[in-house]
Amino acid sequence: MNKIEKKVAIIGGGPAGLFCAQLLTSAGIHTILFDHMDPPGKKFILAGLSGGLNITNSLPLDKFCRNYYGHEKLFRQLLEDFSPADLENWCHQMGSSTFRGNGGKIFTEKPAYMILSRWLSELESSGCFQLKTGYSLKRITDENNLVFTAEGKEVCFHPDSAVFAMGGGSRSNTGSDGKWLKIFNERGIETVPLKPSNCGFTVCWSPFLQEKFSKDPESQQISVHFAGHQSKGEIVFTPYGIEGSGIYSISHFIREEIEKNGKCNAELDIVPDLDIRQMKEKMARPIEKMTLSNYMKKTLKISGIKFMLMKELLKPAELSDIRKRPEIIKSLELEICAPRPLEEAISSAGGITFQELDENFMLKKIPGFYAIGEMADWEAPTGGFMLQGCFSTAFRAASDIIKRMKV
Repeated sequence: MNKIEKKVAIIGGGPAGLFCAQLLTSAGIHTILFDHMDPPGKKFILAGLSGGLNITNSLPLDKFCRNYYGHEKLFRQLLEDFSPADLENWCHQMGSSTFRGNGGKIFTEKPAYMILSRWLSELESSGCFQLKTGYSLKRITDENNLVFTAEGKEVCFHPDSAVFAMGGGSRSNTGSDGKWLKIFNERGIETVPLKPSNCGFTVCWSPFLQEKFSKDPESQQISVHFAGHQSKGEIVFTPYGIEGSGIYSISHFIREEIEKNGKCNAELDIVPDLDIRQMKEKMARPIEKMTLSNYMKKTLKISGIKFMLMKELLKPAELSDIRKRPEIIKSLELEICAPRPLEEAISSAGGITFQELDENFMLKKIPGFYAIGEMADWEAPTGGFMLQGCFSTAFRAASDIIKRMKV
């Protein structure tokens, strides 16, 4: 296949940008990837540091698409173009097999840094790829020139096409600092302010628990319920509130409730593996002279932080009546005050509105220029949905560029 001499600039070396570059170079299109981090791919590596790299999910397509709040129809189309099975096959091409975990999560056998190393090596050996690190995008001129700063100087580049894959606004130490919003606003492109997604929340604990968690943050398997939404997983209790996978999957709904009403009243189930009948059977034994803490420990194995939460969130009358009404242990009311700062979040919501993008993620006001991954205004929970979305949006944009350049 003859190489096409036209050049495509990709700005951002996260998973969306790298995958887009891989697709373009595979088609023989000369691609230059600009990133202000060296090496690129830091957020990809970060995604695989805790519990392995959860690359996608094995949920059926209908259920999978429900995790792209408000954009289910679009992502159904995107996932039909580049599916979770396609992403698994890509992992195999990158030298890693995959395996299933809880909740349909699909993990790579090899760590993220090894996949990234193979990924970059394949790009560099393609013969039509350049990597320029230390380049920070500063503006897009009216003539569609890209102006970067590199080593303290301004550098201007005029590509035939460009793909922006600069991430969201969380974990700025990985390169996704959200500063690009100003650049696009200056070109008259509408954006939505970035918000924390897959984030922790602030809870106003009593001074006792604040002190306890400041010395020794704890985690427990707990179920959280809110307005018909439920999440079960690890909750990390900190001096400022709650973190962890057990809250991330419904953080979108909690954040929206706080935005609407100033707070969110959720319910904690500290014995999620027991139903009411089982609880009553276990609590049928006599109390004798046991303290409440010993009794809860012996009957329901509630101790430590779980018992402290009971004491914190139940009224004295409810605690004294716990044997007659054990169901209240499964609905401890917790007032959640605010999302934690965007910087701490795993990902972000907001970005370039879909009104500014066509069906291929091309900017309507700058034909030939695309915005993919977290830069578009969509969000999804952890569990493989975020990474799948980044790969699928990259596939859609790259496919359109290849089509346009080969006409």
